[in-house]
Amino acid sequence: MELDTLTPEMPALLAEMGLAYDPDKLAAVLNSRRHRVYGRAVRIGASLGGFIVKLTRDYALGTWERNLEVCATSMLNLAIICHA
Repeated sequence: MELDTLTPEMPALLAEMGLAYDPDKLAAVLNSRRHRVYGRAVRIGASLGGFIVKLTRDYALGTWERNLEVCATSMLNLAIICHA
């Protein structure tokens, strides 16, 4: 598994923050937890997709403003899922 977003400045930035960057160790950890990483990505993607579908449905039906509280609760739950 590779990280495509690694910039040339990233290792220096991490060192400045007091963190050691070891790409081989990171790759080994991610490979050993591959099923957890992919499972988390699927869970977050499904939750986000469901939220977008509900939001689009409410907008199309004209019930968006009436369901703002439900939307806010759903968004909070989505943030909790993504952060956990």
